[in-house]
Amino acid sequence: MKTMSIGSWIVVAVLAVLLVWSGLVAFREWSLLQDVRIPPYGYAAMILDIRLSLTVGAGLMGPILYSYGCDEPPKLLSNDGDQGSG
Repeated sequence: MKTMSIGSWIVVAVLAVLLVWSGLVAFREWSLLQDVRIPPYGYAAMILDIRLSLTVGAGLMGPILYSYGCDEPPKLLSNDGDQGSG
C-alpha cells in the first residue's frame, strides 16, 4: 500500500476544513431563514428545475455510457491477450 505524501495530507486537511466551514455556513443560513415562506409557484419552479436537471443529466450520461461500451457484454481474453470467443 502506498503512503500519502505531505502534500496529499495538506490537500485532505484543506478539503476537510472547507467541508466543515460550508456545513456551518449552511446551518447558519438555514436557521436564519426559518420564517421565510415559499409561495406555491416557488415549489412549482423547484419541481420543474429538478425534473429538468435530471433529464439533462440522463441525456448527457446516456451517450457517454453508450460510447464507452458499457452496454456490451464482457469479453473473455485468452492468455496471450487476444480476444477469445466469449
